Amino acid sequence: MDIAVVHGYLLRGTGSNLYVSNLCRTFCRQGHRVILFSQEDEPEACDFISRSENYNEDNRTTYLTAEQSTPYPGKCLHYRPHLGGLLPVYVYDRYKGFEVKEFPVLDEKELENYLEKNRIALETFFQEDPPDLVISQHTIMQPVYTDRALKACFVEKCRHLITVHGSALNFSVRKSSFLRQYALEGIRGADGIVFVTNHSRSDFTAYFSDLPDLENKCRVIFAGVNTELFQPLEKPDQRSKMVGELKNLLHKAAAGNSEGRDARDKEEFYAKVRAQSNGEEIKELIAGYRDKFNSWAPDADAAMKLAELDWDRQKIILYYGKYLWTKGIHLLIAALPLILQKYPNTILILVGFGAAREYLEALVGVLDQGKLDLALEMIEKPKYFITGGVEPDHKESAYSAGLKELLSDNQSALSYRKACWGKIRERVVITGIMDHKELKILIPCADVAVAPSIFPEAFGLVGVEALACGVLPVQTYHTGFADVVDVYEEEFRDVFSKAGIKNLILDEHLVPGLADNIKALFGYLEETTAEERARLAQRAHQLAVEHFSWDKIAENYLKL
Repeated sequence: MDIAVVHGYLLRGTGSNLYVSNLCRTFCRQGHRVILFSQEDEPEACDFISRSENYNEDNRTTYLTAEQSTPYPGKCLHYRPHLGGLLPVYVYDRYKGFEVKEFPVLDEKELENYLEKNRIALETFFQEDPPDLVISQHTIMQPVYTDRALKACFVEKCRHLITVHGSALNFSVRKSSFLRQYALEGIRGADGIVFVTNHSRSDFTAYFSDLPDLENKCRVIFAGVNTELFQPLEKPDQRSKMVGELKNLLHKAAAGNSEGRDARDKEEFYAKVRAQSNGEEIKELIAGYRDKFNSWAPDADAAMKLAELDWDRQKIILYYGKYLWTKGIHLLIAALPLILQKYPNTILILVGFGAAREYLEALVGVLDQGKLDLALEMIEKPKYFITGGVEPDHKESAYSAGLKELLSDNQSALSYRKACWGKIRERVVITGIMDHKELKILIPCADVAVAPSIFPEAFGLVGVEALACGVLPVQTYHTGFADVVDVYEEEFRDVFSKAGIKNLILDEHLVPGLADNIKALFGYLEETTAEERARLAQRAHQLAVEHFSWDKIAENYLKL
């Protein structure tokens, strides 16, 4: 079958990017021909892409950028439309070579120009080589220009499916009645709409409840994980050996990109944090560092920092994903001193990229100085410190209320400060971005993978990847995360009951709750033998295979 996949962004980093990458790879492994439209600028790094072409400025002619053999019976042809320098996004981030704007701030001329450039690129291909199936991503704008291109080519037999990931609806469409009209255009033109969780489906249909027959178009297909790539350790004592392999990969990645942070850059930033005395000064410092570094480059010292850890004795908490305040990373950092009070040999590793990086580093620096009042101010209103000038709302501070109450007790505050002061900076390792070839090594070496998101999520991919690697995840229990949590809570009812692990509800007790669940999991693992831990890892991996394999997901798309 000829399958066109339309995705307006990269093929690495975020959940939807990885979703598209994995789906295309699986179609190729199953023998299909895939035509992929994206903005990926390193297509040769994708083992399933056999040929990549960039469109010229007219979006009607192309030139070859990469060609390679692949290990799959099917082939993927990659095309990169020419956008003229503007990349509209749902959540602001930095993208090399683009002026980036969030959809709600674009005017109609900018939007239509973006849509027209993409439409022409798709139409150019579809006129000569119409596919059997098109799968476009997100609620806006890919479905819109896909539908327009299909209609312009009079491609009637091709079915058009939309995959809804979540960010477009929650961060863009809900904020603008103007954008809602574009969403309606795409929905009406589609033959079917795929959701990665039951929550995202119900949220979507409730918002567009005025659309007749919408329910008949909707199907749920869980997102997946590459269970061949993500595997557990055969034995827990392999961690040091695996990290040695990771160190070599990170050295190569850093050597190939000199724009990432190094140890000197970090020391300079922390020194400036120490010199600030109030929130306004911290906010200005963070703003001054915005866009200074390439967030798509790994840290130059990441390999060294990871190699210095005692992987056989230290307890490793891993977060990986985007550095955004909506991901709740600041609350995880706030929970760390509570964990350190019981397990002082704990290390928190933060892998990723994103606009909140400097804010997170500044928060760690403030805590390291024992400045609890300033730290609480930063934890209560992260958006204010990250974006500069945006007033905080109630939701931001609600989740830290339990921590604030805890620290109102002098003895608790003293213990918390003691765990932070001069120590926490060495307990937090920020690595910058990693891709799957690195994460597949790092994740199995962690004791726990944490996804503390506090904003609606389309799917709990971090939890699924952790399970495939034999690591039990700790996730907040809400929206798209809940479907994943329900699956592994059922399987590991014996573990969670014995350890005393509870659902992490989004309320004022979230920070202490995070700390309690992580400590409970540490305690449980301490009481298991190496053989028992290996069996636990295999149970987790098998659960991922049974519920979230990409082969099943690809087959479900084709059934539609």
